[in-house]
Amino acid sequence: MAKTFTFFSKILVFLFFLSQGFHVFSQVTLEVDVKDALCFDSATGSLKAIGKGGTPPYLYSLNNYSYQKEDFFDRLPVGEYRIRVVDKQGQMLRNL
Repeated sequence: MAKTFTFFSKILVFLFFLSQGFHVFSQVTLEVDVKDALCFDSATGSLKAIGKGGTPPYLYSLNNYSYQKEDFFDRLPVGEYRIRVVDKQGQMLRNL
């Protein structure tokens, strides 16, 4: 089952004045598709994190490790994981 999380910053809308007018950047959201590990002692779980909103491309981090372009994480044992996504403008969704 997919879950959707929404990023709320202190400032919800970013306005940048450009020579052609204003651009409004939407908030970053994250959809996560989880496949549970087959049994407690196996590393057969996976998750796919899909960034939406904001300004692509997105970078993803699992458990606060370095960011990567790949949105798929596999070989995961049973456990709790924290996903972060950051867009091109630096908007971040974290602490999930």
